[in-house]
Amino acid sequence: MPKAFAWSKWRTIAKLDPEKTLENTKLHRLVKSPVLDAIVVGGTQGITYTNTSQLIKQIKEAGYRGPLLQEVSSLESITPEADYYFIPLVLNAGNLEWMRDAHLRALKSFGHLIDWSRVAVEGYLVFNPYSAVAELTSAVVPEKEDVLAYLDYAENILHLPIFYIEFSGSFADMELLEAVGQRRRRIHLVYGGGVRQARQVAQVLQYVDTVVIGNGLYEGNDILKDVFQC
Repeated sequence: MPKAFAWSKWRTIAKLDPEKTLENTKLHRLVKSPVLDAIVVGGTQGITYTNTSQLIKQIKEAGYRGPLLQEVSSLESITPEADYYFIPLVLNAGNLEWMRDAHLRALKSFGHLIDWSRVAVEGYLVFNPYSAVAELTSAVVPEKEDVLAYLDYAENILHLPIFYIEFSGSFADMELLEAVGQRRRRIHLVYGGGVRQARQVAQVLQYVDTVVIGNGLYEGNDILKDVFQC
């Protein structure tokens, strides 16, 4: 395991879903990418300890030696096999289960066992109302004028390290990302959603610190050549 949890230095992350199947040939190509900074394992639906553990094992067997993380979506799915952990708080969740309650239950049971040097908390802002995460969390999709208020809430009231702009398969309005990028002071900006081409990566990275690429990996080989250069 790498000595330091250097998430603030990562620019390009691949996110793999334990409920989906990525062909072994694609996975072997992905782990050799010269631009891949980390792999995150996580998803919204059907996530279990078994399929999470199996996917992490598959990634390691493919030869990946970089940072390997689990984005925790349920207490039951947590596996000790990950190097590090992202804990999402869905800031615009209509159901407090995903902003507070599940986290408190986990801390009550296991807080004394957590190595916090291996954990980073993400303030999620969900934009796609038709996405699985929006449906699960009953997310109230923000109006454009609300986004900067959420950013200030995450950065200056909650003092979160990461603000995650989640478009879940759709691609963001660059004016929105530019406004967020100009407003933030210290918080690390992460973007995920609809990135399938290298030009989109370049667009997004003008305004945020890290881009996460997930669904596109399951749709064809072009993204491996174009985005991940492998």
